[in-house]
Amino acid sequence: MKNIAQVKAKIYDNEICSSGFAVIRGKKNILNSDFTFYLSISEHFIQPLNELQTGSSYPAVRNKDVFSQKINLPPLPIQRAIVTKIEELFSSLDSGIADLKKAQAQLKIYRQAVLVKAVTGGFTVNFRKENSELPDSETIYNKIQIKIDEAYEIACAKAKEEGRRKPRSQRSNKKAKNVISVLPELPKKWKYYRLEDLTYLVTDGTHYTPKYKEEGVKFLSVKNVRPFLIRDDKMKFISKEEHEKIITRCKPENGDILYTKVGATYGYACKVDLDYEFSIYVSLCLIKPVKEYLKTEFLELLMNSELVFKQARQRVSGSGVPDLHLVEIRDFKIPLPSVEEQDQIISQMKSRLSVCDKVEESIAVSLKKAEALRQSILKKAFEGKLLTPAEVEQCKQAPDYEPASVLLEKIKNV
Repeated sequence: MKNIAQVKAKIYDNEICSSGFAVIRGKKNILNSDFTFYLSISEHFIQPLNELQTGSSYPAVRNKDVFSQKINLPPLPIQRAIVTKIEELFSSLDSGIADLKKAQAQLKIYRQAVLVKAVTGGFTVNFRKENSELPDSETIYNKIQIKIDEAYEIACAKAKEEGRRKPRSQRSNKKAKNVISVLPELPKKWKYYRLEDLTYLVTDGTHYTPKYKEEGVKFLSVKNVRPFLIRDDKMKFISKEEHEKIITRCKPENGDILYTKVGATYGYACKVDLDYEFSIYVSLCLIKPVKEYLKTEFLELLMNSELVFKQARQRVSGSGVPDLHLVEIRDFKIPLPSVEEQDQIISQMKSRLSVCDKVEESIAVSLKKAEALRQSILKKAFEGKLLTPAEVEQCKQAPDYEPASVLLEKIKNV
């Protein structure tokens, strides 16, 4: 139910609640409080209220809408029996949900362990033995420096031809203070290097909020990027003219990496592989690897691994909203194996992550089914189908059992 929560609570003397709550207090000897609570979280009670909600920013219903809901009113002993049955079934259901969530957490730990082992050469030991002639990190690093210098010279020549100032060299960027990180040990021919020293560009999106349009060029922010995934839902749009201005400094292209740098979901990375143009907000970092020697897919694995995220946690700032500054992201230390070994790691991780994804999806489906089962239990309860005929007959023997007709008379006289 949107923006409506039900709270089962003890209310003490002199306590009050905000206008965002409706307090439901059953009349003594007529309505059991636990029965009322479970009724209030059932679809039978919630659905009609959903249809009465008003307001776009904070949808809400009025008190009179809540109190106008019609409910079935069984005798008190039956109410208590229904509550007992619900809580027995919910207890079993909650135990199953806890097991599923535990498996979900363990899968997350396993995924990270696999990622770190992969990007530090743990799965390619035999490959290195069989291919001992492959170049070492330093040889590849030197080739990357040549590519970066060539790209800068081309950019300078183009700027001169167009009558513009030559671009700033990334080699003159401010360097981060020396942050000491305990990094995993690497294979003999591997070394760690600064991220910026292996890429053409590490920058962020526009620092001003553009004017959003109903349609136009897509505009991505931190909410659109998750590990290994660009989310197309809730996409914003800007004008073509504004997009053209933004991409003069920061132009995302296929084969680049988007990395979240602001907010609770900082530290997520995804490669760009889209069939449309877009620009990005400051909450996203754009990384352009030298793809001939640092594969996009390998860098995507690295940036989503605990190896990099541990460094991100050390460097993030901001007491309220976490923020990773570019100077810190550029200074991330990442391993550099040969291109051939990168290909092997990418290939092996595709199958491993695919298995993880399937298990994760299965758990998510099971959790949804569990929540659906919860509502199914409540539906049966308030349709009078949860108790067996024998259980109902037993309730009739209780000393405070009174037929519904008597309860209704009591209500009229209260």
